[in-house]
Amino acid sequence: MKTAAKDLKMSELGPIPKDWEVVPLGDLFSFKNGYNAPAGCYGKGMPVASVLEALDWVPLTRQRIRGKVDAPAGAQKDFALRSGDLIFTRSSETLEDVGWANVYVDETPSMFGGFVIRGRPKTNNDSRFINYLLKNPAHRERVMSKGAGAQHYNIGQTGLSEVMVALPPLPEQRKIAAALSDVDEMIAAL
Repeated sequence: MKTAAKDLKMSELGPIPKDWEVVPLGDLFSFKNGYNAPAGCYGKGMPVASVLEALDWVPLTRQRIRGKVDAPAGAQKDFALRSGDLIFTRSSETLEDVGWANVYVDETPSMFGGFVIRGRPKTNNDSRFINYLLKNPAHRERVMSKGAGAQHYNIGQTGLSEVMVALPPLPEQRKIAAALSDVDEMIAAL
C-alpha cells in the first residue's frame, strides 16, 4: 500500500507517516555492557550471547547461543537476557558490523558477554519490530555513524542512545514484525 504525500509529515529523518514519531533509542532502551569472565570460566555453565549471536539475522533463542560461561549467581542476574532485550555488537574489525542488533525472544534467561551491549526495553514497543527496523539500511547508517575507530571499530552506550528511529504506533509495529517474522520463517524453511 502506497502512502499519499498528504499522509506524510516532515521529520528530522525525512518524510514519515503522520502517526509515526521520531525518538532516540535511549528513550526506548536502557543499555548495559556485557559480562567479562576469566578465560577459564568459558565452555560450561549458562549460555552467553556474543558478537556471533548479535550478528545473526534470525531472532535469538537460548538454544541458538553457541557459548557458555560459568558465572556466579549475581552475575547471572545482572547480565541476564530476557525476552524482548536487544543485543548489539560493541566492537568489530569493520564499521559495518558495529552496533548490529538482534532480539532475544526466549522466555528462559541467558547471559550476554563482554563484546556486546544489551538494550533492555523501557517502553511498551515491539522489540522484534525495532530489531527489524535497525537492520534497515537507513537506520544502519545512523548506527554506524556513531561508531569510531581506525583498525578496530567500537560503539558505546551513549552512541546507541543517540540513534534516532522512526516508530509507528504499537499495533502497526506488531503487524509489521509479525509479517516479517513470517517471511523469515518461510525463508528458513526453504
